[in-house]
Amino acid sequence: MIIIKLNFPTKPINYNKWLEESIKEDEETKIIYDVEKVNKDVVFEYPIPKVDDQETLLVEKEIDDNDFVIGIRPEFIEINEK
Repeated sequence: MIIIKLNFPTKPINYNKWLEESIKEDEETKIIYDVEKVNKDVVFEYPIPKVDDQETLLVEKEIDDNDFVIGIRPEFIEINEK
């Protein structure tokens, strides 16, 4: 069962005005701005971490306040087998 929460407007909507504004926004997004790249002569070098040792993959970092922990409740997991 999927529950979807909807919010409906409390004021009447002027559809013609809304349509004109959305068309205007679409036209503005189609405008292409030709901006010259400042760093086009410089090669972008970025560090690529390389792992040589498989043991470093098994070391787990201790969780602190800056980490996000995602918990999934097992009663909400559905497995569909074909």
